[in-house]
Amino acid sequence: MSNWKFSFYLLACVVFFDTNSRAASLDILAASPDAPQLDVIVNGQIIDQFVPFRQLTVPVSIPDGMDTVKVNVAGTTTTLINTTIDVSPGQSYTLVAGNTVARLAPTLLVNPVAADPANASLQLLPEDPTTSAVFWQVASGATLAGSVAYNTLSAAVTLAPGPTVLQIGAAGSNTVLAQGTAQLAAGSANLIGVLGVAGASGDLAVQVIPYNLTGVPIPAGSQTATVSFTNAIAAAPGLDFYLGSSGQVSPTANFVPFRQTTGAVTVPAGSYFVQANLANTSTQVVSTGSPSSFPQSFTAGGAYSAVLVGSLASPQVVVFSDQTTTLPGLAALRVLNLSPDAPALDIKVEGGPTLATALTYLGDGGYIDLSPGMDQIDVFASGTNTLLFSKAIDLVAGHDYSFDVEGLISGSAQLQQQLQGVLVDQSGFNVNEVSSTAVAEPASIWVFASAAAVFGLVGARRRASKL
Repeated sequence: MSNWKFSFYLLACVVFFDTNSRAASLDILAASPDAPQLDVIVNGQIIDQFVPFRQLTVPVSIPDGMDTVKVNVAGTTTTLINTTIDVSPGQSYTLVAGNTVARLAPTLLVNPVAADPANASLQLLPEDPTTSAVFWQVASGATLAGSVAYNTLSAAVTLAPGPTVLQIGAAGSNTVLAQGTAQLAAGSANLIGVLGVAGASGDLAVQVIPYNLTGVPIPAGSQTATVSFTNAIAAAPGLDFYLGSSGQVSPTANFVPFRQTTGAVTVPAGSYFVQANLANTSTQVVSTGSPSSFPQSFTAGGAYSAVLVGSLASPQVVVFSDQTTTLPGLAALRVLNLSPDAPALDIKVEGGPTLATALTYLGDGGYIDLSPGMDQIDVFASGTNTLLFSKAIDLVAGHDYSFDVEGLISGSAQLQQQLQGVLVDQSGFNVNEVSSTAVAEPASIWVFASAAAVFGLVGARRRASKL
């Protein structure tokens, strides 16, 4: 799948090549806060499936002229959008599927193009259907625009490269509704999306997509890495995550509840420390900055998961490498044991291979190639026939998945929660939920299956490792 990030949404980019030399490029942004997951069909061909809110599809090449785009409820023939677009050769576009699901409508944007090699350009796209217009500003107080109407692309502004905190609020007021840190690169053009609904839930988020000189979203490459964040502490309240470097701490993800994974933040390659606070407070839960074995080094082109594990009384941040290369026609699956009181685990595909044996807490089973389709994952207490739970998952060819066992085997009554599985892409965001069946004692083990699309790449496999 594509990778929207909480503050910076970036994708593992792949192009479906078109022999037509007059091709255009198209990607689709799921911007409706209450819409279900989506399937996207362009000219009769499915280009992405189970696309969740806030995610961008991989760009595809399409012929210039008139092209048809359908957006369906994922896994069904129920069509929410059926439109025809007129595109020009060599141009890159984003089709925004916005508004509420009852009023879902397409908006075709010409992607911004980087023009200034020394600075970054930015355009704002407000997509909160409950807010008619917003202001946006740099946190230091510099106003970029006093009023930008809903679903309207603002005029471009130019800022110096580097980390920049952007704030968005209701036009005509001083109230900031959302903010996010943009890692602005010299020579980039950036689409700043404001997605969600303003309110007490705090789910309105600032998203950033950087584009290159031809208007195509920039993939994780030689200068950047991506990092997602997971709150794996059972019954923990919502948390805010931060990345710090060179004495500066930047907010990266807000209001992350237990068993949730954020979108990936795109950062310049380098060394960082990770900090988590109780949501919307200055109360620090954990920091790997001081004292610490960190800062953690994020290498160029790498993809990482920073996971908060343990308990609120004894929290710990563990970073896993997510980068793999999936073999053609197969899916890749790895397992992580993130349950602090679970026994060592044997994890198997029913009727298929063993994914991990005697996997202890914080253990990483590494990636294993599997045939696509429906599978059942069985989790046993290691060395026994005691089945703790089973989970059905649907694997898609060309996708990489992480199967994360989270929660507690024992605990107080308020921690006893029904077992379930959540399918998210490897850089975050829940994309599908499949029920899990508890077989042994009641437990609050939570299972996350996470997926990131890495289509059409052939090369040496790299096993994930705890860093």
